[in-house]
Amino acid sequence: MMRRALATDWFGPLALIVAASVGITIFAPSFLSPFNIQVLLLAAAVNVVVAMSQMVIIAVGQMNLAIGAIGGLAAISFAGLMQVWSFPPVLAAAAALGLGVTAGLLNGALIASTGISAFIITLASLSIFKGADLGITWRSPFTTSPPP
Repeated sequence: MMRRALATDWFGPLALIVAASVGITIFAPSFLSPFNIQVLLLAAAVNVVVAMSQMVIIAVGQMNLAIGAIGGLAAISFAGLMQVWSFPPVLAAAAALGLGVTAGLLNGALIASTGISAFIITLASLSIFKGADLGITWRSPFTTSPPP
């Protein structure tokens, strides 16, 4: 059983995460507090969603470099719609999701209609979407952090 687990590709990263968690807990016992675990899981959830979307594209033999920029544009739109235009959260989430789907469909349509490699199309759209991110926010956060 142990030999079979050692042969898998997930065992090394899992062992590293467990070892790091034990090491950090020794120096900072509050690391395993329920609040900190919640924060870690929430932070990991975003990365998991991005990784799963990239997994689908890699499964068909392509690469999408714009996924992070599209996700950032959707997140900025979500926050901006709520803060600047006072949209309700559900409507802002639907609009941000629609924007992300539209951006992805645009990439897919360009790839399918032109025959240009997905790597090239998504590299170009990465710059466009990242530029839109910076243009919308003027390179500053929507809100400032509360003072400590």
